[in-house]
Amino acid sequence: MTPEVYIVRVYRRMAKQPRQIAGLVETPSGTRMAKFVSFDDLTAILRAPRTHLRRRTATQAAPRK
Repeated sequence: MTPEVYIVRVYRRMAKQPRQIAGLVETPSGTRMAKFVSFDDLTAILRAPRTHLRRRTATQAAPRK
């Protein structure tokens, strides 16, 4: 089994509804990403990243420091 590394950015969580969470999963290189809007979405992305992670488009590219 090969270790996998992902960056998970959580942008929003609902205190009264902990399964309502929104954010982004991306590869460390920043070339592939997937957005999620619930805990179930996040779980699906992490279970099958090749199915969910897409190439980042030019408009989604974040400036590198």
